Amino acid sequence: MKKISIVFILVVFAIIAGCAHPVEYNAPDTQSFNETIKVSRLRVEVVDRTAGQSLTPRKIKLIKENIIESIGTKYTQVEIITEDGEQGDAILRVYIDVFTAGNRAVRFWVGFGAGKAHMKIMAQWLEGDAAEVKGSREYQKFGALSLRSGGSIENQMAILIGRYSTEFASEHL
Repeated sequence: MKKISIVFILVVFAIIAGCAHPVEYNAPDTQSFNETIKVSRLRVEVVDRTAGQSLTPRKIKLIKENIIESIGTKYTQVEIITEDGEQGDAILRVYIDVFTAGNRAVRFWVGFGAGKAHMKIMAQWLEGDAAEVKGSREYQKFGALSLRSGGSIENQMAILIGRYSTEFASEHL
């Protein structure tokens, strides 16, 4: 009985050891990746549609910087245009419909979703001389718990808008 259990253990060990092999990660070929990009110059626009509820020029600038940083990090070969009057191959227009940090004290003392943060945006992809809409998508996020803890909720929402904008732009680049 003892010999069978030792043999069984050795056989199982040999099978497991034979099945285990090192996993290699091959980085994607950046040259072939770069060839798939259809847009070389992208214009980024952020439009405030909150009716003056919460967006100051500083917040709009912060949101735009996060979008530019997020897209620029993922697509290094795309030139991002921010100046008015300059033309690009395409336009990424991000409409900010709701951008409210909520109330931290109410979130802490009351809880149960009271005082929650709320963000709603719509991203549009426009191409051509007449800026024809080729695609759009709406994104929405509720609650501070869905955002990372620490730091300013508004800064986190700006980072999230950058991430959503990059996700949307990835479908068209």
